[in-house]
Amino acid sequence: MPIHDCRLSPGEWSCAMGSPFAPTDSVELTKVRFSYLPGMPVLRDVSVVLRAGEFVSVLGANGSGKSTLARQLNGLLVPEYGTVSVFGRSTRDAETMSEIRASVAMVFQNPAAQMVAPTVVEDIAFGPGNLGLPRAEIRDRVDGVIARLSISHLASRSTTALSGGEQQLVAVAGALAMNPRILVLDEATSSLDGPSRRRVLGAVNEYRRDGVGVVSITHHMEEALDADRVIVMADGRIVFDGEPDVLFSPMMGVRRAAWRLGTPAAARISELISNSGRDCHVRVCRDPVAAADALLACEPTLRLRSAGGTGPSANVSANRESGEDAAMLTARGLSYAYGSTRSTGDPSRALDGVDLTVNAGTIHAILGASGSGKSTLLLALAGLIRAQSGDVKTAPGLSVVPVFQNPEDQLFAKTVSDDVAFGPRTQRLSRDEIARRVTASLDAVGLSEKEFGARGVLELSQGEKRRVAIAGVLALDPSILLLDEPTSNLDPASAELLHRIIRAWVDDKSESRAVVLVTHDAEEALELADDVTLLEHGHVAAVGPDAITTGRVEGVAMPYHVSFWTRLFTASSEVSAHDRAAAPPRTLAAVLGEVQAALHA
Repeated sequence: MPIHDCRLSPGEWSCAMGSPFAPTDSVELTKVRFSYLPGMPVLRDVSVVLRAGEFVSVLGANGSGKSTLARQLNGLLVPEYGTVSVFGRSTRDAETMSEIRASVAMVFQNPAAQMVAPTVVEDIAFGPGNLGLPRAEIRDRVDGVIARLSISHLASRSTTALSGGEQQLVAVAGALAMNPRILVLDEATSSLDGPSRRRVLGAVNEYRRDGVGVVSITHHMEEALDADRVIVMADGRIVFDGEPDVLFSPMMGVRRAAWRLGTPAAARISELISNSGRDCHVRVCRDPVAAADALLACEPTLRLRSAGGTGPSANVSANRESGEDAAMLTARGLSYAYGSTRSTGDPSRALDGVDLTVNAGTIHAILGASGSGKSTLLLALAGLIRAQSGDVKTAPGLSVVPVFQNPEDQLFAKTVSDDVAFGPRTQRLSRDEIARRVTASLDAVGLSEKEFGARGVLELSQGEKRRVAIAGVLALDPSILLLDEPTSNLDPASAELLHRIIRAWVDDKSESRAVVLVTHDAEEALELADDVTLLEHGHVAAVGPDAITTGRVEGVAMPYHVSFWTRLFTASSEVSAHDRAAAPPRTLAAVLGEVQAALHA
């Protein structure tokens, strides 16, 4: 049986590269236990060795203990029981804490909390400055990380004027400027668009070649494919520690599901090919073009039919073809600028003549790179900022309610029911109506009031908190929901559940509803949205999902399955010019179905 090993494809770094350092040159945890509340351990007898020069990916569901583990690595948290040794220094020894934190740098989930200086260049220089380095060396370090991360355009910007994704880039730059021996990324790429995420990981890999270890906590399964090792956490324990090829192999499918992990598209496609019954085995290919070429090497006469544009856009098509005026929300010519920059005095134009139409019964995705104006557009649609030109109109009698990034941070009541009931109470509704809305809203997000209503908010997992926050918004009985990165920082199973909740809410035929979904994830937009507007530098660059699948917009990465299909389709035999121009299938499931049908034809 021919085996096509395209995992280490040209242009990708070797995932099998071993550590050049001895095992003693490491961070070592031995039987570590830790609790935030008495009797509720978050880490349970965790033992692990993390070596300099090694790339370790840490996966697990929300609430599994990943971030708590990360904070043990440089003494931000100290274990109740067990020991943490950082390059031979104990985190219990306060006298060595400065050396420990200089050797293990961290980038957290919320980059805004790490911004400490007024401008980007000053913020990156803050850490090296605290090490007492000479000014010339500080300048060299700052210039070096700015160049490696390609963020020179941000250098003179105010840190308060950055988007969430731009703040994450700056936080990573500040950590790398410390020249750590191990860099810990706690979901530090979660708010980045695809190209920015690849740029950060590529730069981090360059430092790794210099001997810097990387511990990356992530919910992006495809990032784990590039690791030397993958650690999976569940219920405060390490339940897997091994190579990514083993974790994402078919035999681990049941366990991955139990641990609430997803399967990257690369692994799904290689599994499909290997299980096709043909005399061909394809290992996980990080490069989608290489995966397609490997399949074509096995099946040179493979024929695919055109399945262009298959996806959830039927609602938009039906509305447009019906001739009805289905618009619930429109924006015309929106322009907005955030004051003046410190360096030039020129206004930072976030929106530039943006037009948008949101139809009834649809999910409309706003997609674009970090800093493209997505969140600003959402603020304008919500009426929280007034555009300097243009206007926003909603159909009569409709209410528009925004849900911002990390809405669980806004939970404040003691119990789940009290938090969900807060909004309806401000509307001066009757007790019976408030109770009805609380029950209905919790049911809509898959949380029974009987089971969850009396529970404390602090007892919930991250995914449960996110759903409670959305239930509180649904209890206001909105007509249009404005969602800003609703699945950010959620594990794959929680994100998939939230997608189903959003879809079911929009599709409820008893009400006229719509959703505006801001996302930097092209795959999420293709999977969930009926219509798409792509922003680039504050203006509308393209409209419609086909703009994603053709890769025409800066900062929007073409999903793996789309690149795979495009290569396979255009290289397969007997494809007409008309078919070559057709849009590829929108979802991974559609691609898998088409390829499977072709293999069994």
